[in-house]
Amino acid sequence: LKYRAARRKKEVVDLVRERPYVLSQAWDNESVAREVIRCILEKLDRTEEARAVELAAFSAVSLIRRQISRGDCFAWRSWVIAAIYDSLRQAAPSLSDDEGRCRSVVRQVWDLLKSEAARDLYGGIYVAWPGELPFDRIAAEAGKKMGGDGTAVYPYGLREAEVGAAELLAKVAAGDAAFSPDAEKLAEEFCRVAQNGSSSGGGTTPDEEQLAFAKMVAENKITVLLGEAGSGKTACIKWLVNAVN
Repeated sequence: LKYRAARRKKEVVDLVRERPYVLSQAWDNESVAREVIRCILEKLDRTEEARAVELAAFSAVSLIRRQISRGDCFAWRSWVIAAIYDSLRQAAPSLSDDEGRCRSVVRQVWDLLKSEAARDLYGGIYVAWPGELPFDRIAAEAGKKMGGDGTAVYPYGLREAEVGAAELLAKVAAGDAAFSPDAEKLAEEFCRVAQNGSSSGGGTTPDEEQLAFAKMVAENKITVLLGEAGSGKTACIKWLVNAVN
């Protein structure tokens, strides 16, 4: 938040005053963040509708973040809209009696989250409409049923990262291998680098899976390294880069 504020020559407190839902970017604890935002809105003496918009925006962003924490990179639009409606009904009960006004406020929330200011400062979204991404084909290849309504909603920054990664992978897959060392020699150097350690710590001997990873990198254009936290993924990458160099 400090970085975002500094880009506009503001203080973080200014961002929070303008759009309290920006705190959705600062806390993993959703219930704490919601309560803090609610208190701030009361102190700022916002109207019921203005408070409802901020809390609904927070609910939408929080839903997407929960999906990401479960391993996805987006949430379905229908889920996000449902979260917005639920939040509005809780934050402003009077909206429940006026469907037209409720739809208008939902549109305000949606437009806010898609705005340039949200993208740059407060935490915005990118909507991938049906046809833009081949979800049906991806789901079929993965042997899964596609959920949602076919319209994916991403955090804006994550969408940019996903596109960049896909473009880079496509470029690597379509071109010549960046390097093609001998697999056994690379594994040997990989092992030597690991055993020698670094200035920040002692050495270790790679296990069979880690050595297999080094050989796979030599034999394939693209290698995907998976593992739980603490399983040695980062160490493998460091050893590999040093071994290649």
